[in-house]
Amino acid sequence: MKEFDAISLCPYQPNLLDGSHVDEQVTIHVGRRRKKHNQKLENYHFIRKDRSYDYIDYGDDEIDSLSFRILKFPLSTGTYEYIATNLPVNSFPPATIKELYNLRWREETAFRHLKYAGNMVHIHSIKPDFLVQEIYGKLTLYNFSSCVTKAVTRKNASNTVHSYNFNHTQIQKFVRLYLIGKIEKLELLVDRFLVPVRPGRRFKRIIRRQSAEPLIYR
Repeated sequence: MKEFDAISLCPYQPNLLDGSHVDEQVTIHVGRRRKKHNQKLENYHFIRKDRSYDYIDYGDDEIDSLSFRILKFPLSTGTYEYIATNLPVNSFPPATIKELYNLRWREETAFRHLKYAGNMVHIHSIKPDFLVQEIYGKLTLYNFSSCVTKAVTRKNASNTVHSYNFNHTQIQKFVRLYLIGKIEKLELLVDRFLVPVRPGRRFKRIIRRQSAEPLIYR
């Protein structure tokens, strides 16, 4: 999470986040009323009417108490990563949390292949039922192309500078053509399109608003 979100969990204890390595326990109280005795609670967070919170109805006097561990550790980019978790410190020390955080990037990589190679960025459906159908269709295509990738043996050249991996964008295109009967020898085409693996490359993330792009024949 972002630094601002970590600070918002302990607004009256900013010193907890001092230092490059932090592992602190924080307790917050959540409520739907602005009473004086609520404001005196440690780290009280008032939830407005326009914000959803399923456990307390707006106007009720009930208070929820939540406990978190806030971890802060430096990254190779020179910035800091902030993590809020409820995992116990005895079973999950900071080193284990960092290892789990690194494993998370495999899921991020899979999501990137699904979003861009699988063209999940451009959704053509507008109605909710068709939207879910389109998402599941692209998920099925991605899962099938991943199975094909694992089944095909990649050719490794010994005289190249970089190591190479499969091009997931091309694979999903070939898998779609294979399913509709346009091509037959899928494994030969998959092994022809490879991309170099360049570890350590970093790009600035550009966030853009995405909307549905209806098909022109509808």
